[in-house]
Amino acid sequence: QQRNTYLCAWYIRNYSSVETLYTEETQKLPLFPYCMKVHIFPEKVEVEIHDADKWDISIFTHSGKVSLFNRWSAHACVSSASAIGEEFKKLKQLPNNDCVITCRKIRFKEGIPKSAIISSETPAKNSEYLNSLKSGLKNYPGDFSKEKVSLRVGTETEVVNKAVLCARSPVFAKMFEADMKELKEKTVTITDIKMPVLKTLVSYLYSGFLPDCDFHFLCDLYYVASKYDIMELQLACIRLLLGKVTLKNMFRVLKLSLSHNDELLKSVAMTLLSANIETIILTPHWKNLMHDDPEIALEASTFFDL
Repeated sequence: QQRNTYLCAWYIRNYSSVETLYTEETQKLPLFPYCMKVHIFPEKVEVEIHDADKWDISIFTHSGKVSLFNRWSAHACVSSASAIGEEFKKLKQLPNNDCVITCRKIRFKEGIPKSAIISSETPAKNSEYLNSLKSGLKNYPGDFSKEKVSLRVGTETEVVNKAVLCARSPVFAKMFEADMKELKEKTVTITDIKMPVLKTLVSYLYSGFLPDCDFHFLCDLYYVASKYDIMELQLACIRLLLGKVTLKNMFRVLKLSLSHNDELLKSVAMTLLSANIETIILTPHWKNLMHDDPEIALEASTFFDL
């Protein structure tokens, strides 16, 4: 008998500032034919899933699960859960202000494939990025906005507009302050990434557009975006990474999230780990994680009170 886990998750940034939110119903897919909705009200958050089978619905934060009031109507074929009262107030006081709502169903049937859908409450828009960049450039005088600087990786260099670079990255902006080495030489040497990653970073700075990339490239790009505090690029990487997280690579996602203190990536990796914990702890991936980073492995296990 085969154990099949169906997993769906929503992530919500800046959760405490959200007063009301109604998500659209998740589109029915051939392998995932279920209608799902998330509603956020001033006094509660509620999740509904229309399906003949019962679902386990949870909300995860930096410290684990939030207690929910779960209901199951066999007649209406609806699973629902809500956080109210003190539990709802806790969600308004999240340290990183990120909330992840997860839904899981386990079926014991032959031949049912596993499917996962992860969606965001707000898609990235290039126009919003460009408007934000326009506002940021107002902080720099006209002469400054025409200056160029070089980013060097090995023997290769990429020339970039200084004002654009500083407007998007507080770290680079500080480098070009008075009396800094980078200001005098107009060059920043980067030793821990490859040139294709840097070129993609610069392209994003100018356009706010990130094309689909493979998993490992996105991890490298996320790393450099986090290092230089380019928040918009970090979020763009996360949006693409969410659809590429699997049982094989989620340990890298977990390490990445903990090393950069990213609650969203952490919650995604933890959720997938929780849904498959019975088999994961017997794999070489878990053994390697315990061998190389026991603190990370133990944080993952205590996160779900195993």
